[in-house]
Order: sequence, then C-alpha cells, then structure tokens
Amino acid sequence: MGRLWVLLPCYNEEQALPTVLRQLSGLAETLLRNQGMRVALIIVDDGSIDGTQKAALATLASPSASLMPINIITHEQNMGLGAAIKSGIGLFLAQANDDDVLVTMDADGTHPVETIFLLLEAARSGNEIVIASRFVAGGKEIGLSKQRKFLSRLCSSLMGELLPVRGVHDYSSGFRLYAARTIFSAAQKYGDNFITEMGFACQAEILLKLNRMGVQCAEVPLILRYDLKTGPSKMPLRQTIWRYISLGCREMLRRRPKKYGEG
Repeated sequence: MGRLWVLLPCYNEEQALPTVLRQLSGLAETLLRNQGMRVALIIVDDGSIDGTQKAALATLASPSASLMPINIITHEQNMGLGAAIKSGIGLFLAQANDDDVLVTMDADGTHPVETIFLLLEAARSGNEIVIASRFVAGGKEIGLSKQRKFLSRLCSSLMGELLPVRGVHDYSSGFRLYAARTIFSAAQKYGDNFITEMGFACQAEILLKLNRMGVQCAEVPLILRYDLKTGPSKMPLRQTIWRYISLGCREMLRRRPKKYGEG
C-alpha cells in the first residue's frame, strides 16, 4: 500500500478544521513512524464565507506541512458536497499512484480520525471500498437529532432493500476508503459522469456505480460524534430526500430487464 490521501470537503468549517488538521497531522506522524506510510491531504473549500480558507492556509504554512503535504482547492461559490468530492477526486486522479488509497471524511469533527486505522486494516484484506458505518456492531450515533437519524436510516434501508450492495449497510456515510485503482477504473468507465449528484446523494451514487464494477466492499464501525459539531448542519433535508428518491428510481430503471424490441 502506498500513500494515504485524505479528502476534506469544507463549507464554513473555520471552527472545527484546525482541530481536525491537528489530529490528521498526528495520524500522519504515527503512520510514517510505525508503517512507513505517508499521508497527503486534499482540502476543498466549497465557497466558504467564514475563515475556513485562512485555517487551511495556516496549516499549509505550518511545520506539519512537511510531514503531510496539503493541496487546497477553492470553489468561488458553494456548489455542494458532490461537487467538492468531484474536485478532490480530480486532483487525486492527477497525482496518485496505483497502490495509493483515498479516504473521504467530514471536516466538522464528527468523524473520529482514529477510525482511519480501521479503514486501512480492512483495505489490506483486499477490500476496494471500506465504509465507516454506524449500522454495524460497535457503530453508533451520538448527538444526532431524531430527524437526521430517521433520514439516514431511511435512506440506507431503502437502498439496502431496493438496490443492495453486498457488504454494505450504511449507504449515506461519507467516511470511506477507496483503493486508487478502483477510482482510476471508475474514471475510465464513467468519465465526467462518475459523479453527477452535486449534493449529499453523491455518496449513494458513487457506491452504486462502483458496485456495477463488481468491487469488494466492507464496513468498519463508526461512532459518529455529532455532539462535537460546532456549526449547523449543511444538509438540506427535503432536497436530499428527493435526490435519493430520484437516484434510486434511475438506478432501478437502469436495472430493469429490457423487453423484446426495446433499445
């Protein structure tokens, strides 16, 4: 296994980002010392109007940047989570090697950095996608509103029943590891259409498209620390529910067997 790349989509994370970056710097030091593994960081500032970019630039100028190279992508306006991940993956495709891995995670402090050790361990067993899941033994949610809990479980339950992906229970978790070779193959297969959902439904879209390629998936437990979140949720609930429904309908139609004479 080569380098570990960590992709942090950010929108108004001025308060939480410095802490997350310090924790990632500690992770980088531990991985280099114990496993000889280097870490690179991709920060996508998705049109923040607070001090997010200033916090990112401060880390870029700090001593930790020599241990953990930092790439910063700036969107002039807020374009959505899917757009941020798409930009970050674009940079990853341009710079990564075949044996690298990519971890995507939230920059708001709700995703424990130490969970990355579990993701890496599962990847070394041959899994091409590893999801930090709230819905497996050892996983749970702390501080999440009843409304958000309901939405997360509803989306994952519907996807699991209608569009199952072997080895997956948490379809909306954005805390994931991808093998670089899998991302390279997806880019070759789908081109610019690999990610078309610009909002939170991109998580399910990515998973469904990679599942078509027959990749091996696994999950590790995630303790989601929503009680540590410093700002309001960025998820527009109604829009997100609609995008999940739309995505699911499109995928079901795509899987529908064609009748004689169609297409």
